[in-house]
Amino acid sequence: MAHFLRGTADTAEAQITAAYGGIWRTSPLFATLWQENDVATTSDGRKRLDHPVAGPIELEFSSFAVEGRPELSMLVHVPVSPADAERVRSLVVGPA
Repeated sequence: MAHFLRGTADTAEAQITAAYGGIWRTSPLFATLWQENDVATTSDGRKRLDHPVAGPIELEFSSFAVEGRPELSMLVHVPVSPADAERVRSLVVGPA
């Protein structure tokens, strides 16, 4: 829930209400978690993407602050395995 809230922090309240209002009415758990507003940040971790052409790609990510620009951050993604790196490469330069 914390990641969801953080991801919607910059979205207008009306848009959030329109998009997720039905969930609040049908899921008491979702409504409770939303009201708790337990927002957390994550500076590193893993993401798994299901690309329609390249297939599954797993990436490690790290987020870094930009000195002198508190509103900015730099996000770096690195393929987890050689197979993931090859899938990313194929998207950039085409199939081997």
